[in-house]
Amino acid sequence: KLYFDKIISFISEIFFYISYYTLILKNKSPISVFTCCYFRSIHSYAIMVASKHLGIPTFDIQHGCITHHFLHWSKASNEYLFLPDHYITWGDIHEHFFNKKSPTNQISPLSGFNLWLHKYKKGDIPKPKFYKINKNLKYKKKVLFIHQWVKHQWNTTSLIELINNCPKDWLWLYRFHPSTEWLMRSEIETAFEDIENVEFEESSKLPLPSLLDETDICITRYSATAFDCYDYQIPVVFVDNGALLYFEDIIDGEINHLAVNTDEIVQILKTKTFNLSYVGLQNKKQKFVEEIEKTMNL
Repeated sequence: KLYFDKIISFISEIFFYISYYTLILKNKSPISVFTCCYFRSIHSYAIMVASKHLGIPTFDIQHGCITHHFLHWSKASNEYLFLPDHYITWGDIHEHFFNKKSPTNQISPLSGFNLWLHKYKKGDIPKPKFYKINKNLKYKKKVLFIHQWVKHQWNTTSLIELINNCPKDWLWLYRFHPSTEWLMRSEIETAFEDIENVEFEESSKLPLPSLLDETDICITRYSATAFDCYDYQIPVVFVDNGALLYFEDIIDGEINHLAVNTDEIVQILKTKTFNLSYVGLQNKKQKFVEEIEKTMNL
């Protein structure tokens, strides 16, 4: 009965919001509607339906890796009102991956680019002028750790073990996922209270491009932030085999690594990925960036 009541409540709520957004769209008369991460909000579902009723094209914007979240689109008909009409990707690579994962998809992917990152690099978005991370000269290396909002041992215990096995003159920049609830964040920060060389506040508040300006290397399980790191020529160490679902084509053992054992990760951090003066590595990184830029259709 409780489950049935939740269904009835959801149906009532979504019909309310469909009517609500229909009135707004009629009043504003937009030529198109854009959403981001549409499948996580009842508001997005309602906007999709309202837009389709009014004949307004709908677009969802890439916000992360294109994988299993979108596989269910492949069996959807054009009459399925909750889905967007188009999906804007960050480039040809992502459009190809979209089609590869959902070859019979009724939704049309469009190759675009990461507008926010592009505008930042052009200087259209001003950079923060004062923050502590870039003035801290006692640390030789700055390692960015990208937190993912689900509970996992890499949020605390595995990362603490890694930090304890690395030089003390490295600063660890711990960036929380934007969806992280206050309780989870508090528990994580408490777990690190005895470790001096971990920074949470600025690492989570600064615009990502500003943080990447300060980063020597990135560590993540399989966060889509790795895409931003590529554009900034920052090497990435993936510490979860799940990364193979998202980044198999670019884990090359030179710029981007997959390592799940602490000793192996430490060895990579100490030797390979920090050796950015190596000409071959630099050239390969530059070539990769040029290939990315070719797909951006600027």
